[in-house]
Amino acid sequence: HSVEALARLMTPSGEVVGPAGFIARAEELGLIGRLGRQVLSTALRDSNRISAAVGRPIAVSVNFSASQVDAELPEVISDALRAAGGSCRTAGAGTD
Repeated sequence: HSVEALARLMTPSGEVVGPAGFIARAEELGLIGRLGRQVLSTALRDSNRISAAVGRPIAVSVNFSASQVDAELPEVISDALRAAGGSCRTAGAGTD
């Protein structure tokens, strides 16, 4: 039982833009770290809610941009796990 966190951007006109349409720009603007932390914390919070609703733990996958994979990433993940509480824990890491 698992889910994957998928980030999408909604424009003011209601258009949904996939990652190919905004990740590179977020990296250029130096916003990718902030975006990644937000996606991670939202995914963990939501996975706790889903786990509670279905009565069993679920796995959640969160993809990171290669530019986010640095010495600070383990601490970012640990902080997000602590903040999420519940049954969240890490089982592994990888990049796409």
